[in-house]
This record gives sequence, structure tokens and C-alpha cells, in this order.
Amino acid sequence: MSCLDERLLELEIALRALLLEEWKLAFKKPPPKNLSTKLMRRAVVYELQVKHLGGLPVSVRKRLREISLHDQQGLVTDLKPPKPQIKPGTKLLREWNGRTYEVEALDVGFVWNGVTYKSLSSIARAITGAHWSGPRFFGLQSAPDLQSATDL
Repeated sequence: MSCLDERLLELEIALRALLLEEWKLAFKKPPPKNLSTKLMRRAVVYELQVKHLGGLPVSVRKRLREISLHDQQGLVTDLKPPKPQIKPGTKLLREWNGRTYEVEALDVGFVWNGVTYKSLSSIARAITGAHWSGPRFFGLQSAPDLQSATDL
């Protein structure tokens, strides 16, 4: 059992007094008044894990900050997930039923067989005859960081 595992087990059964001290160490200030022991424990454990294992990726922290700002302005219902960024000129290849299809990204839309389409999904539908998620059909769903895939 690692040192971190032992520490997490200790915090799992810790009383409020110990959690208050751990909170002060982790956040350099006392916890908010009336904070439940359960929530305090979760926050302290999370901070300990971040310290030992690392935190969220920068792209996720940026997105959470963006959502938080929208929430403060009462705009959360208007916030949509970011669309994948594909640079113009990028060529996407997909083999389907023994045939290879090539699509080129433009500033606005995509070209396949000399026809410009607004979305990859419309091209996937034209190729397969069925409704498909275009990014999924062309293998973009498995991109490491699709939300910020500016280098595709």
C-alpha cells in the first residue's frame, strides 16, 4: 500500500477536527462556515490526490472556468460544447465497404466528390445511406483532445 493510499484511508475515518486542520494546510485558509464534514473530506482528499497525482488537464480547467463564468452571468443554458476544430486543407480518409473515401476540410464545410457539404454527418449519410455522426464515422471521436484539436 502506498503512502497516498494510507493517507486516504486515514482521511476516510478522520473526525471533523482533523479535517479542519487538513483543510487549512491544503487551502491556506479556514473552510467556509457550516461546510459539512462529508464535503470537507471530499475536498481535502481531492487536493491531496492532485498534489500526488496531478490535476486536471489545462483544457479541462479552461473549459470549467468558461462554464463557471457563464453560470455567474446566468447563461449556462446558452452554453454549447465547443465544436471540433479542423484546419482547412485537412484530408480525412475512411474506408467503407471496401472503398476509400476522401474528404477535404474547408473554411466553411467539407468537400467530397466535388460537392461542398456543411457537415461531416451529411457526407457520412450520403456514403452509408444511414444516419451517422460525421466525426465518429471519420474517426475523430477518438482524437486525444477533440475539444482543442487545432493541430489536426
